[in-house]
Amino acid sequence: MKNTGNIKKSGRTAAFHRQKRCLFIAAIIVLFLCSMAQAQDDQQPDNQTDQKASVALLPLIKGQNPEDRGETLTCPMGRFCYEEAGLKHDADRILTQMIQEKLLQRYESRAVPMEVVEKVYNGIRPGFDEKTPLEIVLEAGADLNVDYMLVGNVWRYQERIGGDYGVDQPASVAFTLYLVSVEDKEAVWSRTFAETQKSLSENLLKAGDFFRRGARWLTARELAKDGLDELMKTFPVQ
Repeated sequence: MKNTGNIKKSGRTAAFHRQKRCLFIAAIIVLFLCSMAQAQDDQQPDNQTDQKASVALLPLIKGQNPEDRGETLTCPMGRFCYEEAGLKHDADRILTQMIQEKLLQRYESRAVPMEVVEKVYNGIRPGFDEKTPLEIVLEAGADLNVDYMLVGNVWRYQERIGGDYGVDQPASVAFTLYLVSVEDKEAVWSRTFAETQKSLSENLLKAGDFFRRGARWLTARELAKDGLDELMKTFPVQ
């Protein structure tokens, strides 16, 4: 004869586990919706600029101010530093190309071609180590006769080790962008993207990002592009 006590106990245990699974799924859904709502709030553009404003991108700088990242624009170039192991040798070129393509796509003729910028940039190289990024962009901006200069620095760009659905080391990218008004001689906008991708179980608060990215491990280029797309949603040049 079956033990009715054991049957009732096993039934309660099964119901308890089902309830736990339902609560876990509900929590994931709530976190996903909250993260999506937060993302929409973060996507509102900052104070918008003149719709006819022109913009030029200076090639990105490798490294950062070793003492205060917030003072990067006013740090002499010769003091910039970074860990070589954590920064791919051509990370600056990769991000510069990525950002320039986005500027050309969005602003067309109002975005200065990179070959024109590089010609001016190479002409102001004397005394480069003593100059600050702010001094360089203002000098370049005056020569290019543009309204705004975009400059940035990248200090981490690590490739993932593994594949889409399993990694030994996730991709990791960190960079900051600054938009400088040539007329006002100051930064009017800045944003930082710094992320080492994590699995869903490691960071439930970013469930929305995890699913939006296809629920897989990204390459460093994909992670950088995703970060850039998010930063540019608040870019004030219209």
